[in-house]
Amino acid sequence: VQVLPYMDVHICRLTDGETLEELRERFPEALPLNAWSEPIPYRTGWLYCVLPQLGNPVGKHLMQLLKLYMDELQFDGIYLDEWDHSRARVSYGHSDGVSALLDAQGQIVRKVGFVPILAKEFHLAFTSELVKRNAVIFANQFDDTLAAAQLPIVHFAEPVAHDSYLVDAALFSRSPLSLHLKPRCNLFETVHELLKRGVLTCY
Repeated sequence: VQVLPYMDVHICRLTDGETLEELRERFPEALPLNAWSEPIPYRTGWLYCVLPQLGNPVGKHLMQLLKLYMDELQFDGIYLDEWDHSRARVSYGHSDGVSALLDAQGQIVRKVGFVPILAKEFHLAFTSELVKRNAVIFANQFDDTLAAAQLPIVHFAEPVAHDSYLVDAALFSRSPLSLHLKPRCNLFETVHELLKRGVLTCY
């Protein structure tokens, strides 16, 4: 493998003096919103979460980039950071058809959309195009849908210090690879525990 370009399909930066409002105009209806109907920043003022979907402006733009990287520039594959979602895991401005906030009586207060569900069809189509080109596909983060979990992607784990068995389960079950691990125990204990589960880490 010679080169894997870095992509994050859930983040877009403001470019050339662009304002947030201009970003919303460039990608209409394609920015996840918080509970106050505001776009969700990754870095306030210049980097914002976006929602890639088949047919929406973000999805179309990313498919064009894929063709540029793979067909014109002849890269060997793509490294996908924060593959399933970024800081916007839930969008209050979209509905995925199955998710909602409920009150104490179980009545729907507000319909919402989980980004991994909203982006699922895009994830499938994007990966399918890479597979057609025999591409190497690495991704940081895991999959949140069954369909995405069945894709031929090599996953990395990048958990920070934690005391969560859920994070451990994600790290040890999906792929035996880790970008780094920063738990509260010492380095030797960390390596020993990972090796017991068949996971080799590199610092």
